[in-house]
Amino acid sequence: MRAGRLFLPLLGVAGLVLAACQQNLSPPKFENGWLVYSSDHADIDAVCDGTPLRLTGDHTDVTLKGACTNVQLTGSHNDVDVAMAPGGQFEITGTSNDVWWHLARPGAPPVLINRGKQDAFHASR
Repeated sequence: MRAGRLFLPLLGVAGLVLAACQQNLSPPKFENGWLVYSSDHADIDAVCDGTPLRLTGDHTDVTLKGACTNVQLTGSHNDVDVAMAPGGQFEITGTSNDVWWHLARPGAPPVLINRGKQDAFHASR
């Protein structure tokens, strides 16, 4: 959770403006077979349904539930928590991103591809 939202009740109107700035969330759209989320300074909660998912933007907190089979992440300074399908693939092409992953169900580990700079994958429970 971002600090602006955490302290929203204490900040009044200033907090509302800060929260509004953090909610630059555009609805996802389909592009060439990918479901694309493109937002900056936002919180994204989504459920994977087998459709390839692309995340573009900067300074975004993302939670992906379900069993993600194919995810691409571009942009910088994003934090992603993802439930991966066994044998799924997650590819980073941005900079300074952190991805925490776990398997949605028992099976083969995901393929984790890091083509960016200063990015990291972290296994979580």
